[in-house]
Amino acid sequence: MSAINDFLTQIEEKQIELHSCIIKKGDKYLYQQTALPYTLEQPQMLFSISKSFVSLAIGYLVEAKRLRLDEPVLKFFPEYFLKASDSLRELKIIHLLTMTSGSTQEQAIFTQSNWIDAYFKQQFTHEPGHYFYYNNMDIYILSVIVTKITGISCNEYLYQTLFEPLGIERPYWDTCALGYNTGGWGLYLSPRDLSKVAEAIVKKDPILPQDYLLRMTSKKVTSAHHSSHDYDQGYGYLCWMNPEDTGARFDGIFGQLVLFSVEKECYMVITANCLNTAKLYPIVFDLWKKVLNEEVEASARAIPGSLEPMGIETSRIEQFLDTHFSLRLAGVSLLPIPIRFLEKQSGHAEQFKFVMDHHQLLLHWQEHYTTNIIRIGLDGRYRYSKLLLYEKQFNVSAIGWFPNQNTLMIRLVFLEYPYSRVLKFDLLSPKKIMIHFSENPTVEEVLDQYAYMLSFTPFVQINAWIVERSYHLIAPSAVALKRR
Repeated sequence: MSAINDFLTQIEEKQIELHSCIIKKGDKYLYQQTALPYTLEQPQMLFSISKSFVSLAIGYLVEAKRLRLDEPVLKFFPEYFLKASDSLRELKIIHLLTMTSGSTQEQAIFTQSNWIDAYFKQQFTHEPGHYFYYNNMDIYILSVIVTKITGISCNEYLYQTLFEPLGIERPYWDTCALGYNTGGWGLYLSPRDLSKVAEAIVKKDPILPQDYLLRMTSKKVTSAHHSSHDYDQGYGYLCWMNPEDTGARFDGIFGQLVLFSVEKECYMVITANCLNTAKLYPIVFDLWKKVLNEEVEASARAIPGSLEPMGIETSRIEQFLDTHFSLRLAGVSLLPIPIRFLEKQSGHAEQFKFVMDHHQLLLHWQEHYTTNIIRIGLDGRYRYSKLLLYEKQFNVSAIGWFPNQNTLMIRLVFLEYPYSRVLKFDLLSPKKIMIHFSENPTVEEVLDQYAYMLSFTPFVQINAWIVERSYHLIAPSAVALKRR
């Protein structure tokens, strides 16, 4: 069995939801596949890979001599200088790039409306330059500095210097309440876009800030306090070092990865839905070492998919068509929990109805006073739709099946994110439907991951999360009754 096929077998055995994988060595693609319904051209939230792109923006400014790494951060925020602590006055650009600012108050800052003000009024736990602490707010401040120097957003600056020259369409990047790009997360690029950037890195494309890139991708600080061996190899300028001197990587939660080796002229791009990366990383790095050091055979094997069985055909759904059903439980939403956390939404679904259209089912779903139509394939094929929820647009894909005469299952995939939801409709009577919600990653996994945020969350938001936890873990269902 080839190394790539062995990797895919392990992905299947460990039940890891891999969405895309691109491997290229020299001028040869060893692998290029996606799992349905994802595509290589579909932009996806990159989470902390976004940080590495902020670092590249800093690199362009450094090489253009518009910024120095030893410049004080307060130079760009003079309004905070008079009341600044000694630690804050010692804070330099390089400290933000290496996560050694001394700030450990990320959670408290995140929940404020003015992140800049909260950042500069915090008490720094350590002196700058002495302690590595992974902190999204440091990168946010770098994003703001890019805007202060250039007069445009970090996203727009990178579009002019990097994305457009590489043939990448202008991406979307989340912003804070003040309008600055979030920096540490929120950049959306497709696997194909990531491969273009990785290709430029390994080919030493002059479009990149090459001198800075060499420093960015070499170890600057130790990160040995991390519990995972995959994160204790050291940190560059917002860039992780790979185990066993196998290059460096851009790294985002849920298994978003760009691994590259300039020496071997090789890269690997992965997108996934794997919150427990301790399952994914060992087999990724095992394959990566083989790709770098051996003659690895190319593969065209499909990524193990997660399509559900079609079940049986049923005409029972006909009794429920073209009928409005009202939801009888607060906090119901189509949005997966991590998206609701980032968007700070507790859910407000009101009613729905089913309409049949040949081999697809149309779900008319009203939430937060907006009605969306979701196309659901009943023929074994996904259908694609656009949703507008809480003033934000989402691209989704859905497939449905009937495991028995009285049950309709719908898998709803949010294509810009690694998340999916499964809605189980128990068709009890023409006047009553019970809906059960589940999702991947599970609610328990997500709450464990983000529970540390709760102690800093304002009271109203805490209430929303208490409802969320009770709703999903104690009573993960909702009753829908036919409207009179």
